[in-house]
Amino acid sequence: MARKNDKKLPDVPSGDHNILKFMLKTLYGRDRDDLATRLVERFGDASGVFMATHEELMSVCGITERVATFFNIMYPLKRRVALDALPKDITDGRVLDGFAAAMLASEPYAVEVAVYLDGDGALICAERLPETERIRAAVAGVCRHDAQKFVWISHTPYGVTRTADEIAELARTIVKLKDLLGIFGVEFVEHVELSDGKTSRRASESGFERDIRGERENVERSVGA
Repeated sequence: MARKNDKKLPDVPSGDHNILKFMLKTLYGRDRDDLATRLVERFGDASGVFMATHEELMSVCGITERVATFFNIMYPLKRRVALDALPKDITDGRVLDGFAAAMLASEPYAVEVAVYLDGDGALICAERLPETERIRAAVAGVCRHDAQKFVWISHTPYGVTRTADEIAELARTIVKLKDLLGIFGVEFVEHVELSDGKTSRRASESGFERDIRGERENVERSVGA
């Protein structure tokens, strides 16, 4: 006799379009392939649908309040579950990678994030840094949250490449911030780069300089070709 918890779960298809068709069929109780197509055309992929605002979703013909709310809730819920599964001390390299991925893997825009930690490396909060005066904003956040440790996460979405000048400017900003935080007795733990879903970590100025030099050589070779 089969137990109740032995019930076979439904197979979820692969591919953004098929995933959306499967979810919409479940939500509406019937095939809504036409709606799945409109959503992909409007937002690009499944991640774009989950990141869309309630108003943007409601602008798509056929989307109901209930379905728009479902899509709005699911991504933050998934991120919260992933973050809650991480250890309390997130300063370990692998844990930082997991934290960065949970926070920003589906983020559609290039952003810089300040992560404020207490003396044990536990998360106080994470905030997006403005496009200008980032050092001022980061230091203000350290003081406001009484942080003892600091992590900088840079996110570059799929298909976007930073220029050599952008990398150089970011490197200079982070090196200055690291020195300034040292004066306040705050540890600059790491800079984490999340690009195309993959993470890399560069805590030292020399690491930035190697990347800057490599990017400039790539640009020069492209121009020469």
